[in-house]
Amino acid sequence: MPTATKRRTTKGAGATRVRKPVVDRPNIPYGLRGPKEGMGLLPWSRVSERMRHSYIYWVATTRKDGRPHSIPVWGVWLDETCYFSNGALTARNLARDPRVSVHLESGEDVVIIEGVVEIATGKALIKRINDAYSEKYLWKGTQDEWYALRPRIAFAWLCPSAGMGAESVYAGSATRWRWGGRSS
Repeated sequence: MPTATKRRTTKGAGATRVRKPVVDRPNIPYGLRGPKEGMGLLPWSRVSERMRHSYIYWVATTRKDGRPHSIPVWGVWLDETCYFSNGALTARNLARDPRVSVHLESGEDVVIIEGVVEIATGKALIKRINDAYSEKYLWKGTQDEWYALRPRIAFAWLCPSAGMGAESVYAGSATRWRWGGRSS
């Protein structure tokens, strides 16, 4: 069973720095262009903006018998982390296997993030999450338990569904980010 993820930080000169991911093309056999061809590799800022402004996040977990479970949820993107809360089945799945995949709704402007969730802790953080959630969804309640997904691997690409050259846009924009040397 996977263990809780460690923070992706290193300490040096009295400051904490977030480690940079390896950025390249994903290992998908569809004739992808080189990293400097087409649009080049997409910037992480694009992923971060899409995550911050998205209204719905699709969360995929695994049931006890191995079957997948996907569900749309509300959530917030703070400090390069996706925070969400969910119902009983997802909670049971994550308690048993904290590996998760989160993706946005668009098949034309794709963002997929994978990693291992943790329970968010600390009163100040929970307040920040609740405040951001309340502002985003105009929701008056509060939540005490939030799942935190810090990316271990992420993918993004553009692929317009209509028009000439859709494959070319995809082949020249598909980008993968990997933290900690994982490959997929």
